[in-house]
Amino acid sequence: METRINKRTHSDYTQSAAYLPKDLVKIFKQLALELEIGHSEAMEEAVRMWCDAAIKKVSQP
Repeated sequence: METRINKRTHSDYTQSAAYLPKDLVKIFKQLALELEIGHSEAMEEAVRMWCDAAIKKVSQP
């Protein structure tokens, strides 16, 4: 039987509505900083695509 992770108490997850893994949050913060430094439409689109993929990954049962 597959063991389920309790996302509310597991150390790999932060306290947020979506319970995002900490590594995803770290990567997002880094991308956001790079976007502010070197703003471009291509990078903005890449961040949007990355966010969509991260949300889909986290939302999977």
